[in-house]
Amino acid sequence: MRAWLWLVCVLLLAVGASAASIAALSRQLRHPDASVRKKALLELKAKADPQIIGPVSQVLGDADPGLRREAVQILAAYPDAAAARALETALRDADISIRRDALLVLKARADLTTVDAVAGLLADADGTLRLEALRLLAAFGTPKAGAAITPALADTDGAIRREALLVVKPLRDPRFIPPVAAMLRDRDPGLRREALGALALYDGPAAVTAAAAESPASAIGSSKRADGPSPTGSSVADPSWSATRDRKRATVRDPGCRNGLSRLDAPPATWAAYLPCCAVSSSTMAPDSPWTRADRTKASSSNSIPAA
Repeated sequence: MRAWLWLVCVLLLAVGASAASIAALSRQLRHPDASVRKKALLELKAKADPQIIGPVSQVLGDADPGLRREAVQILAAYPDAAAARALETALRDADISIRRDALLVLKARADLTTVDAVAGLLADADGTLRLEALRLLAAFGTPKAGAAITPALADTDGAIRREALLVVKPLRDPRFIPPVAAMLRDRDPGLRREALGALALYDGPAAVTAAAAESPASAIGSSKRADGPSPTGSSVADPSWSATRDRKRATVRDPGCRNGLSRLDAPPATWAAYLPCCAVSSSTMAPDSPWTRADRTKASSSNSIPAA
């Protein structure tokens, strides 16, 4: 019994001594001399004690970028939530290399609680970081992460817009309809085609309405005014839609668009979204438009993101 009590006393003394040492080193982290701060930081690192997370996190505000970078690497060794919160702070560091290091650490942790902080990098000045943030959000695969991708669809970098579109396209989440429809006005014809293909995967009138709102009035609106019934509500045997289709086909200059219109032998709800894309850039639509391919009717096998 006495031996057991003696062991407990020794352990308590050791813990107390360690805490006192960490406290002393923590004070040195505020020393005006950077070399003293660095020595204290490395000594804290050697302790490998979760108690150092707090003091090391404070170093992320140090004026020396080298110390801030070292602090990120030290925090990477701790799976604690406190370390994750500190690394989120590093994502806003003025030094791009530190922001990148922090993002790579968070990527390795795959911590879903960091979605908001990672999404903040979609506004970063560096395109490579925005792209990495986008890919990490896509890897998270949660409804919240999916919604956070939306700003990337309007990124100034075409490569990022394209990757964001490829991420959201198979999800068929109604929340993406407005930003994807806005891409029908993208300056990149390839992205306009991809956006059209993404809208084609949606059932119901929402995608058609959004596409029409982003297109010249002559694309769909004039057809509806001149030809009466909306194609959205038509049936396969509805002669009014066939007449509308044939008249529209006669006004399209691009052979690919004309070919696509002639192949559309049934008017599904998202059918009419093909017309605005022809109107936006009839000279750049490829013959193999998403609406001319047979697989346009088989794309519904993709999984949808659940509602948030």
